[in-house]
Amino acid sequence: MKSFSSSNIILIGIMGVGKSTLGELIADSLNLQFYDTDEEIEKYEKKSISKIFEDNGEGYFRRIEQIVTLDLLQKERCVIAFGGGTFIDEKIRNMASKNSISVWLKEDINIILKRLSKNKKRPLIKNNPALVINKLINERYPIYNFADIKIDCNNENLKKIQSIIIEEIKNEF
Repeated sequence: MKSFSSSNIILIGIMGVGKSTLGELIADSLNLQFYDTDEEIEKYEKKSISKIFEDNGEGYFRRIEQIVTLDLLQKERCVIAFGGGTFIDEKIRNMASKNSISVWLKEDINIILKRLSKNKKRPLIKNNPALVINKLINERYPIYNFADIKIDCNNENLKKIQSIIIEEIKNEF
């Protein structure tokens, strides 16, 4: 059993599910530090995720993502919102399983597509978002299934999901 005194809480799921927003809420309510891997990558590279993809490609992005995320996972007692593809990396997943409680946030694809339609900063879904999201779901859900806790968000409001997650996390510690 993981110890609350050192465990991190990591939020995983497909883009647009609300990992960053919920991560901040959970961190605030538990008085923990919050990190978003995408924001940390942008700081590390001093440019946006879109620009990293444009200039260097997805392979380069994934290498930087691994460096930044493994560094974040060295911290103790914080909340980390992973990018949609971060948990797919086996090295990251193995390290996370040793010192973190992973929470998979799952949401209906139509709700995700509606949310993503408002966001033009996602390089993976520039063309045909529905097709891309369906492909990502098929590839990633079997790996997300390794998460310690699975939360079906069901288009619930953020406060309700936050309280469900905090209750579930208490059970893990």
